[in-house]
Amino acid sequence: MTLRSNGWLRFLAMFAFAAIVLAACGGDDDGDATNGDSEQSEDEGGEDTGGGGSIELSAQDNSFNPAEISAPAGEEITVAFTNDGSNPHTFSSEGAGFDTDTIEGGGSAEVTFTMPDEETQFICNVHGESMSGTLVPE
Repeated sequence: MTLRSNGWLRFLAMFAFAAIVLAACGGDDDGDATNGDSEQSEDEGGEDTGGGGSIELSAQDNSFNPAEISAPAGEEITVAFTNDGSNPHTFSSEGAGFDTDTIEGGGSAEVTFTMPDEETQFICNVHGESMSGTLVPE
């Protein structure tokens, strides 16, 4: 092989590598790309269950999404909690009186509780207050 053909091979190898990296970093093509935010009301004031409903809450990368849940005070709500990450998490609130077992990555739990009369913190007991959110009565 000549020096000239080695340069051509290096060019092709780098081009192929770049194409693979770009393909791996590209988004999906199913039409529902997200920016990491879950469905929230337009005012970013938290997820409103609409008066005694069900809300979806996820944990991933040591944060809750959404981090704020709003519902009428005294209303019974159900939270479908999903661990979308690989770290174990819980969904717990001493003030609202609920605590899940530790949920491994990919697992889920359902919690039903009455929305407290005052803002109340919820946390992951595995990560403590560094992973928290707020229950906001309306």
